[in-house]
Amino acid sequence: MKKNKIFIFMAIIYIICFGLGICALLNKNPQGNIAYELLITTFTIVPLIALFITRKITGDKSKFNFSLKVWKDVKMWLFCLIIPNVTIILGAIVYYLFMSNDFNNNLVLSDFLSIFGLASNDFTIISPFIAILITVILSILLIPIHLLELGEELGWRGYLLPLQVKKHGMKKAVLLNGLLWGIAHAPIIYFGFNYSLNNYLAPYSNIVMMILFCMVVGIIESYITIKTGNCMYAAIIHGVMNVTGEIPICFSISKENTLFGPNPSGLIAMMFLIFVAIYLFTKLGKLENKLNY
Repeated sequence: MKKNKIFIFMAIIYIICFGLGICALLNKNPQGNIAYELLITTFTIVPLIALFITRKITGDKSKFNFSLKVWKDVKMWLFCLIIPNVTIILGAIVYYLFMSNDFNNNLVLSDFLSIFGLASNDFTIISPFIAILITVILSILLIPIHLLELGEELGWRGYLLPLQVKKHGMKKAVLLNGLLWGIAHAPIIYFGFNYSLNNYLAPYSNIVMMILFCMVVGIIESYITIKTGNCMYAAIIHGVMNVTGEIPICFSISKENTLFGPNPSGLIAMMFLIFVAIYLFTKLGKLENKLNY
């Protein structure tokens, strides 16, 4: 068991996520699906739970690839804050160029504020430029959002990725890490999280698209984590994307995230993230000498 940390870690995550997913599927309670709510609210900390249980079972006392001192590498810090914002905005622009009939230039303030859990008068209109500018600034300044993603990033990139690199080599490990991360999302995507259930072949098509999205983002986050030896940078990327990534759908008339967009988890809106991921993937070989794993 001490030698099979990867299996134990993944087994714990999948047992919890898919177990809750099955319970949610079987739930007939008209008052609400408690299993699904539990799955959604605990999803980001499940990898952290798996990490500590795995370390306890295997007696693993290795150090985490984590530090809050992201200011030590200003260039990488700025990369993590800026690049996700730029790729999301550009992807949304391209999506709405293709799907112009779904674009609503009159952004209702309540749609925008709902992203942050706030409410406002439905008849108040704000400029799209102002909405984007505010969101980008908030995605950079909302440090608690970045820290909130540490549950996933400490597990997937901080703990699992080094184990996979040792076992499979760098490039295979990075792809496998993103694939397994995407599969873990399947139970929540099945119930309509992130995507519209009106999509063609939903929810299965939504699950496939989410796996692709996780592999793309996973490459970027894994590269940054390997390069810096610190998964906090990946948490920053994750946090920024979770904030800015919800803005594009505010401009949608249908208010449905399709397999193509407008949020970055759709294929068209994801295209600039894909370009960044491909570029960084080709640069992975140059990190062999910097690898601390």
